[in-house]
Amino acid sequence: MSAKPEAPVSYNTILFQIEAGIARLTLNRPERLNSFNTEMHGEVRAALASLRGSAARVLILTGAGRGFCAGQDLNDRAVAPGAAAPDLAASIEARARGTLLGYERHRTTEDWLRAPGEHDLTAHVNFTALEHAGRRSGLAPLGLVSQSHFLLALAGANQLMDFEDAGAGEAERYRTRLAFQELIHPDGMGETFRVFAQEKGVGGARLAGFSAI
Repeated sequence: MSAKPEAPVSYNTILFQIEAGIARLTLNRPERLNSFNTEMHGEVRAALASLRGSAARVLILTGAGRGFCAGQDLNDRAVAPGAAAPDLAASIEARARGTLLGYERHRTTEDWLRAPGEHDLTAHVNFTALEHAGRRSGLAPLGLVSQSHFLLALAGANQLMDFEDAGAGEAERYRTRLAFQELIHPDGMGETFRVFAQEKGVGGARLAGFSAI
């Protein structure tokens, strides 16, 4: 009797399956010649980590489309016009210390506890590992989308009513809409930040932000 394939976990940038003792990992960004971005780095690490204790005895690594892998996707390291280009080697070394950063007046800082409440804190998140951990605790994923998708879906559900003060004047509404555009801009925070949610014990739960747009 042949072994049944192990239940697959959903990934965004790779395909991964274990069947009959063979693990197959496919880099799946053919439109970018399977070049690595931050999300793919995390998903490959999570997939390889899942091999520990599995039935796999062989790993096949391949790429979707016409190329195996073009290396690092430099668009993933894009910066604003006039800003200094990132040092990729320094970036890798910095990851060893973690990815927590503070943002204040469009500048980064590692002095996270300085001026509490006056700068934003952000960190890279391995959503695949987070989903795995959640499933082990009985959590089911509700969705994973970009900040742009989530906010546009919310706005579409109520025509921006949740984002605007009902008593605001036209000038204030205009400023609110400009701020909203900054949050969803694809070259800025809109595609850089992600929204992920899991649920437990609330079967059939739906969040408007994960709706199709």
